[in-house]
Amino acid sequence: MKAIVAVLCVLGVLGSHPTLATPFVMTLQAVRTTCSNGDFIISKDVRVGTDGPVPTLNSKYDIVKDLPKDVQCGTEFFKKEGDEYNKLPFAMDPSDCCNILTTEKYKEAMEKQNVPKDCPIKAGSYELKNFIVDTEPMSDDIQRGEFRAAFKMTLPSGDCLYGEETDWKVTDK
Repeated sequence: MKAIVAVLCVLGVLGSHPTLATPFVMTLQAVRTTCSNGDFIISKDVRVGTDGPVPTLNSKYDIVKDLPKDVQCGTEFFKKEGDEYNKLPFAMDPSDCCNILTTEKYKEAMEKQNVPKDCPIKAGSYELKNFIVDTEPMSDDIQRGEFRAAFKMTLPSGDCLYGEETDWKVTDK
């Protein structure tokens, strides 16, 4: 679920700032775990794979015990300028993770994936396999450049349960 939230946020955010009207390609460049609380989530494998020429997002993880009902999910966005990533002025502010699971976009994107789909989020082994971002509904006006989505799942105290960053590159077709 964790990586999925960041991906869905990238879809929504990047398409909302017009710069060009040329067809584009959005490529997943990298994915990495930034924090993990082994009392709740054990990340087994997080990587970029391929489905032919298309990069895919792959993640295997165990939720070792049911997540608390008040777990918060949020995502910050960054754009690469020179050698560093600068925070963009928009984010998905931390809110109840269960709200994400009920969105139509999440349900549709995750229909065939072995990821949490109900709340409360139950213990179990999950896998996001060969996930390809559907860019069809996105506008060709999407900004070009390199971007980072930094997802974080936290307890209300702010303690991290899981964090993950995905790096994306948007170029003309």
